Amino acid sequence: MKSALWGAGLLALVGASPALAADLPVKAAPVASVYDWTGFYIGGNATIIHADKRWDYLGPLLPTGPDGNQRIDGAFGGVQAGFDYQVGSWVLGLSAQGDWGEARGSAASLLFPGVQTNRSLINAFGLFGGRLGYALNNVLFYGKGGVGGVHDKYDVFDTGTGLTLATASETRFGPSAGFGFELAFSEHVSIAGEYNHVFLGRRDLVFSTGDIYRIRQDLDVFAVHLNYRFNGR
Repeated sequence: MKSALWGAGLLALVGASPALAADLPVKAAPVASVYDWTGFYIGGNATIIHADKRWDYLGPLLPTGPDGNQRIDGAFGGVQAGFDYQVGSWVLGLSAQGDWGEARGSAASLLFPGVQTNRSLINAFGLFGGRLGYALNNVLFYGKGGVGGVHDKYDVFDTGTGLTLATASETRFGPSAGFGFELAFSEHVSIAGEYNHVFLGRRDLVFSTGDIYRIRQDLDVFAVHLNYRFNGR
């Protein structure tokens, strides 16, 4: 008898289920959040630079010719700003970066060994250009192209006494190319890592004594950027 009652109750419940389900509120499926890279941004960066400099002595004294190579390394810090515009998964942008620090290098003169040492200093550099990237939601992979510039100081000093014999300085510009990736890890904050190479070529410099050196150099820039983005999400 009890089994029959249980069976009847179960059948009644099953029959009522569609009606009960129709009366229950329906919860909408969650909508996936899609990051929008469009907007302005500003931020700061920490950078390591590397440069190889080749000095050639052109006169007026003799002998002339190659006078040594120098490896320049140093840590810099600075600021950057830019604007990105997203179309589908593609992101177009413009950016500018300026950094200050100190990178030094020196080498004994090959033409006047034991007499003089040549030294180089980079104390500032900048990058300006465009970038083209592909976004995977909040992750952006991109390539860059534009122009870079460095401020250089040079001096020649007496190897034995350290007395400065000649000085020169310059600001040099050249084309740049690079690549990087950026991760937006909150609504308005992103972090990026990138590499740029600046092709600075060669230039003939007249030092304070009238000596002329041809100095060739390129610049490698390894940077981490922290950005605040005004993207309006």
